[in-house]
Amino acid sequence: MNKTKKGIFAFLIIETIIVALFSTLIILDGRGLSQNIPYALTLMLSPAIVGLGTSWFFTKSLKGFGWRLGSPKLMLVSYLIPLLYILVPYVFLLATGLVLLDASAMAELGLTEVIQFFFANILILCVLVLGEEIGWRGFLLPQLCKVTSFAKASTIVGVVWILVHFPIFIFADYNAGGAPLWLRLLCFTVLAFGVNLAINWLRIISGSLWTAVLLHTTHNSFLQDISPLFVKTQMSEYLLSESGIALALSGVVVGTIFWFKRKELDAPARAQT
Repeated sequence: MNKTKKGIFAFLIIETIIVALFSTLIILDGRGLSQNIPYALTLMLSPAIVGLGTSWFFTKSLKGFGWRLGSPKLMLVSYLIPLLYILVPYVFLLATGLVLLDASAMAELGLTEVIQFFFANILILCVLVLGEEIGWRGFLLPQLCKVTSFAKASTIVGVVWILVHFPIFIFADYNAGGAPLWLRLLCFTVLAFGVNLAINWLRIISGSLWTAVLLHTTHNSFLQDISPLFVKTQMSEYLLSESGIALALSGVVVGTIFWFKRKELDAPARAQT
């Protein structure tokens, strides 16, 4: 087994142990993620620590993570994609009256809050998302692309990325909501896998880790910021959020688009920078 494959297996084994341990600690505590910040931060930052450590152990180098910024055009695309797949279905739901805006929450919005939605909060969250993306798309994805096709590498990263969320999704309060657990889990999985394909494609085509960081951060930040603006109803519990039907459908559209674009990258050992 060569160093690349050894590194991949080492990363997956160590990360599995960390996720199992700290997810269990959160679940056993019973108070949820917000009351277990040190454990939650460990889960978020561990992919970066394990990825960097694994790379250094096997290659004595931290190259290949995609540290350079990449093209402004692809950075802009990374920013706009989550805005589109969130705003389009949400605006449609508002237009059809299936969900409603909270008048009191809207009344409190000002220019400062809007700027935070689209820029400031995204910059703040970049630090936390970087902890995940250094591991998943800085280390794991490029390493897999050295030994298999982009399509297979992207699928593996997506499955692993989704599975690490399952323990706290099922047994803790990650993406808690009023819809049945099976539906929330299904919708989250569909959305996450579709978004995963977009993130991976942009990461490889750009050669830059920062496209992945920006898309992931924009998704998290914008979704968190606009969620309080909607009236919580039984219908909204089924339709909105990462575990709602609306964004699951967005995930299907995004995933389909980038699955067909995989052919542009579908060759082993594409050079990563």
